[in-house]
Amino acid sequence: MNISAVLEDLEVEGFFASSKASDEQSSTVFHERVRVVCADEVNDLLLPIQGKDFLAGFETNGSKNYWLVFLNFRYVEVENHSATFQRTELNLSSLIKIHLTHCLIRVRFFNQVQELTGYVISANKHFLDLVTPSGMCLKVSIQSISSLAVEKLSIKDKV
Repeated sequence: MNISAVLEDLEVEGFFASSKASDEQSSTVFHERVRVVCADEVNDLLLPIQGKDFLAGFETNGSKNYWLVFLNFRYVEVENHSATFQRTELNLSSLIKIHLTHCLIRVRFFNQVQELTGYVISANKHFLDLVTPSGMCLKVSIQSISSLAVEKLSIKDKV
């Protein structure tokens, strides 16, 4: 299974809807779960995907569902020893360019509380180009990103 198929299937199933899927549905559909421990937070993820320089999955806490991508974390706890990570040869800039262009994302930075939210315009090896909801254009250094949360996958008609 590749990233495109996973994202498309989950979008069709409404995983990015504003309300969280019921626990019963989650336990029957999603079997792989890991806990990502960062310096200031812990996130439980479903369907983990390991790229060249990132770890991604769906957050399972809170009232909304987000696809989270981590570049910097301390370690990963595996709930089930037989859990497997989907693997991809993509790095973060390729993942963004191929799968997240025109998506609404929230970016967290190393050692900072402040986050940026914006629509992805483009990405390359060094920079991520965003447009904020207020219309400000930003060029974000990829090396400064700790994690990002994908809030909406398909918004091409809104950009």
